[in-house]
Amino acid sequence: MMSLRPIVVDADGMILGGNMRYQALKHLGYTELPDEWVKRADELTEEERRRFIIEDNVSFGEWDFEILASDWDIEDLNDWGLDFEEKKELSEDDYEVPEPDDIETDIVEGDLLEIGPHRLLCGDSTHADAVDKLLQGAKPFLMVTDPPYGVKYDASWRLKAGLGTAGGAMGKVLNDDKADWRETWSLFPGSVAYVWHAGLHALTVMESLQSVNFRIRAQIIWVKNQFVISRGHYHGQHEPALYAQRPNTDDQWRYVEEHDVLDYTVREGESAAWQGDRKQSTVWFIDKPLKSETGHSTQKPVECMGRPIRNHAGDVYDPFLGSGTTMVAAHQLGRRCYGMELNPKYCQVIIDRMKALDNSIKVVRNGQPYEK
Repeated sequence: MMSLRPIVVDADGMILGGNMRYQALKHLGYTELPDEWVKRADELTEEERRRFIIEDNVSFGEWDFEILASDWDIEDLNDWGLDFEEKKELSEDDYEVPEPDDIETDIVEGDLLEIGPHRLLCGDSTHADAVDKLLQGAKPFLMVTDPPYGVKYDASWRLKAGLGTAGGAMGKVLNDDKADWRETWSLFPGSVAYVWHAGLHALTVMESLQSVNFRIRAQIIWVKNQFVISRGHYHGQHEPALYAQRPNTDDQWRYVEEHDVLDYTVREGESAAWQGDRKQSTVWFIDKPLKSETGHSTQKPVECMGRPIRNHAGDVYDPFLGSGTTMVAAHQLGRRCYGMELNPKYCQVIIDRMKALDNSIKVVRNGQPYEK
């Protein structure tokens, strides 16, 4: 066996591969090793040397897969025992949310729904008992949400104005009467938040996050490929999101000047469980879904909710799940989502949408299989 996987040393006698075998042999009392059990690295080409190190550490090493993939053929790396998972991608599911009047459901407030690996509560995210019932001790690290905007949205004006329903949602949103959701933020047990909001309410949203110990890290701007018809003098073609982080009381902050026009603050020793690359901008050019005639007034593209999930580790929480886009994104990226939605009809939409996305998903309501 040792001749098949010899201990590899360099010209100075340093072990490059086989440290654990070496320690085991010492423990067994070996003081000298047969020549065929040791291989000198200077007998190997540089490529053979690097390959040997990779093969030797497959079971116990920690890897930077991005660097490995840039230097080696992935098929070779797989042959050597490294397991490269296929990169998970985000995509629009093209699910058309029905008009609210067309949705039938027997779901009621208080129902707890397990949707595959995800969990949804029909309830109010400002109530501690509801959040406790949803999470059951789980502590999702990341919150990605698009709360009601605080404008009492009612798109019936579109019909009165002769614009019809094309390109605009017709559904009303429950609790759409404020932008200050500090009760909801305070009940989130995690550390990182992305909150989409109406630009006119940016200050209110910012202050509500800061009031419960979040610090604003950045403002994200989603630039749409087309503007949205509205009653305003200017038709909106962008939406902002605040990227915020809840620090520990002893965290230290420092100022970083990264570029002439790119200045930001970061916390010493704090990564926010960041797993994205270092080339990302605060401006996101993301096309609106082609089918935008949705029944939910603020439905976002999957990419808008999925990009934060891709960039941070951990389970995901959305206290205003709406039509379920955050759960769709989490599922596509192999992550678990905990969601809250007050409207029973939209809870039904979420179930139907997730089952359309993945027909293997099973739904359990209050501990019993749910087939509707």
